Amino acid sequence: ALWEHNRKMWWFSFPFHFGLYLLCGVVGLIVLGGIVRVAGASGPGIGLMSTVVPILAGVGYALGAVGALGLFFGRLFDSNLRNSTSLTSFYNLLLLLAFFVTGGLAVITLDGFPAGVLAFLGALATADLSVQLPGILAAHVLLTGVFLAYLPFTQMMHFVAKYFTYHEVRWDDEPLVVGGKMEKKLLELLAQPVSWAGPHIGADGKKTWVDIVTEIPKEDDGAEEVEQ
Repeated sequence: ALWEHNRKMWWFSFPFHFGLYLLCGVVGLIVLGGIVRVAGASGPGIGLMSTVVPILAGVGYALGAVGALGLFFGRLFDSNLRNSTSLTSFYNLLLLLAFFVTGGLAVITLDGFPAGVLAFLGALATADLSVQLPGILAAHVLLTGVFLAYLPFTQMMHFVAKYFTYHEVRWDDEPLVVGGKMEKKLLELLAQPVSWAGPHIGADGKKTWVDIVTEIPKEDDGAEEVEQ
């Protein structure tokens, strides 16, 4: 939809999100590599992972940084976007930009980036406070922790909610069967009281959705005059 309706924004939104997805995959590879090593496995695949992970991480950080920077300035200078952008959104993009930049610097400047990340994850799992991280990686880990702690309280949680509020609603074609689970759920929802404030709804906090949609509206004086 963004490609079709706002192509200019898509050029930054796509690398931004793809970079995040790529980094999630990198973390999964690092954890998988750690499990394999603990299990005592060996082979060319282990060495290949040590080479591939920094490359994928570097690409992910670079794409994310370009996307975050483009989205920030796009929202800043595009009047249509700026009017609907809160200060919190600008802060979110700057926080993520700092996350991408510090991560990219850690990949470039550290030879053992995967090992450093794995050491931190291991220390986190075992509550080991003796692990020492290089400065840039420590800064990146700190920003990652701040971001993850802050994430649930922002609109960025749409990456979870969007499936249930958009994709499942749009693409679900499960038929409504009489006496089925969906019908039971719909009847429960329709039986809920409505307290919407709009006068055209006619809700008083006691009427249910069924009451409202089956109620015959009263014609007002204006409507009667028009009919006459």
